[in-house]
Amino acid sequence: MRKYFQGKLLVTHALALLLIAACLLLSHWQWSRAHYVRQASATAKAMDFEKLSKPRDYLPPSSVGQLTALSGTWQENSRIVLASRPADGRKLLGTSQPVGPKQSGSWVVDFLTLQDKTSVAVVRGWLSPQKRFPSATGFARLTGVVQPAEDAPSEDALRANPLITTKLLLSKSRTNIRDGFIVETGVSGTLKQVVPSRQSFTSNGLRTLNVFYTFNWIFFAFLLLLIWIRVVREEVSSAH
Repeated sequence: MRKYFQGKLLVTHALALLLIAACLLLSHWQWSRAHYVRQASATAKAMDFEKLSKPRDYLPPSSVGQLTALSGTWQENSRIVLASRPADGRKLLGTSQPVGPKQSGSWVVDFLTLQDKTSVAVVRGWLSPQKRFPSATGFARLTGVVQPAEDAPSEDALRANPLITTKLLLSKSRTNIRDGFIVETGVSGTLKQVVPSRQSFTSNGLRTLNVFYTFNWIFFAFLLLLIWIRVVREEVSSAH
């Protein structure tokens, strides 16, 4: 056995073990990322919207249900009024009871243009059929709950028509939009607070891409093991 632990072989062993350990640690990290787990937080401090949603990128699952603070200028004449919706958005989930006529009003959606000239859709609140709400104008600071587009993959589909989709929002906005939308909190006037349909994820299954990376790193570790064995054998053979 001594011949396997002499001279340059000690350096080879150390380097091989270090690289294999690094690959396995990276594999473990990717596997952890593949399983999204987070505790729901109803009283979380409002986070900067820029940290939760990036321009030209999909809304991360970790941002869903988070309270956020943002500011910008309202786009004029871009309002969407979504009829036949309850004030409690959870009633739109496929597992909930059908929405009754007395619960049905409209969601008022306006677009807030941010500093980088992209926009985000904001559900201002719920409006009963007999009431009106003034047009959105000027600069505004607001807080709200981050929501994914309503056609995003989920265990519970939403029962509404039309859905708040990226395609719908792009067709109404005058600028490029951020993925998802905001449900405004602290509404006033003739509006009633909308309860977001999607709460903070506590589990989001497996992320396929991260699973792929997990096995990629395991494969690299296996390759390094084979290379290590081959180098050691060649070194020992050449020493005799």
